[in-house]
Amino acid sequence: MGEVEAALTRHPAIRQAAVLARRAGDDHRLTAYYTVRATDPGARELHAFLLCTLPAYMVPSSFVALAELPLTVNGKVDRARLECAPPAQD
Repeated sequence: MGEVEAALTRHPAIRQAAVLARRAGDDHRLTAYYTVRATDPGARELHAFLLCTLPAYMVPSSFVALAELPLTVNGKVDRARLECAPPAQD
């Protein structure tokens, strides 16, 4: 997931990113949670951006913009709280 997060934060509009594998029926799909610097580029632009640097199987199928990523007391992304966040709306 780290490689996907690093690629996503290379987009000029993205401030922070975290990627989780979420269960979708019998499958797992990658969901990217992110915060923006100013204007949200949107899922379509982020998907296209990531396809330029990552293989298709590594590109998240869902993107969720958040005002802030939840953090632990140590300042790291709280992935347990992200797992409780609502999935992307299609």
